Amino acid sequence: MNRHIYMLAVLLISIVALGCAQSENRLSFERIAEGIYAPFPEKAYFVIRNDTEYLEFWNKTNMIIKNPDFEKYSYLALFMGERPTGGYMIAVKEIVKEGNKVKVYIELAEPSETCFVTQEITRPFLIVRVEKIEGDVIFVEETKTINC
Repeated sequence: MNRHIYMLAVLLISIVALGCAQSENRLSFERIAEGIYAPFPEKAYFVIRNDTEYLEFWNKTNMIIKNPDFEKYSYLALFMGERPTGGYMIAVKEIVKEGNKVKVYIELAEPSETCFVTQEITRPFLIVRVEKIEGDVIFVEETKTINC
């Protein structure tokens, strides 16, 4: 009986420690721009960490990030691509550092057939500022249907 209690205690401590370790690896971020009329029509994700990547981003999208600080921050620009109606959204749920990689968890929301939405082409986008990141960035998408 005591052995089972001991094993249960070790298991619970391990779960708590794992949860704490994961929260320490979460990177804080802030939305700095978002909308539904991006000048860039294609689905794309940009990682902007320096002047060279910023110039490449600007050349492709013609969008400006005001006063970027590449010493402290990196920027992620997410474009959902052209959509046939309103009701579509893109969001960053969390950003997690895993070893020398960073995973960006993205939620792509789309309206269900029962939603009343604007009947015009939209191009949802989001730009976030995140504490400086190095290494590979992996984008993990989840699509969610909004029920109206």
